[in-house]
Amino acid sequence: MKKSLIIVFLVFGSQLFASDNLLLIEQANKYYDESEYSLAVETYETIINNGFESDKLYYNLGNAYFKLNNLPMAIFYYEKAKKLNPYDADILFNLEIANGRIIDKIEPVPQFFLFKWWDLLVKSRTMEQWARVSIFS
Repeated sequence: MKKSLIIVFLVFGSQLFASDNLLLIEQANKYYDESEYSLAVETYETIINNGFESDKLYYNLGNAYFKLNNLPMAIFYYEKAKKLNPYDADILFNLEIANGRIIDKIEPVPQFFLFKWWDLLVKSRTMEQWARVSIFS
């Protein structure tokens, strides 16, 4: 009996949790559309604190920070979005614009050539393609 109650709470609790996040996303998008960027940022961060993660969420949060002229946080969230979806043209474009507005640029240390090759190999395919390769090999 206890196990079935726990399962019921987990199933219905997760649906309530998801619907709350959807309402928060709609509210945050509404704030953004109404140029209430600080309220949009607070709402997007609440969604992230609830454990929700997606490239579109990070992208929207980066856009809100960009509109508030908070470039470090905008770049941070664009990078997080890029990590989840490295081929999205909008993310790459906005990241390039935000990086272009930085005044004091710090040149990164060049990457060791073996690590560079490894990164090129790994990034040559999507996660789905690598999963298929691992299944069939």
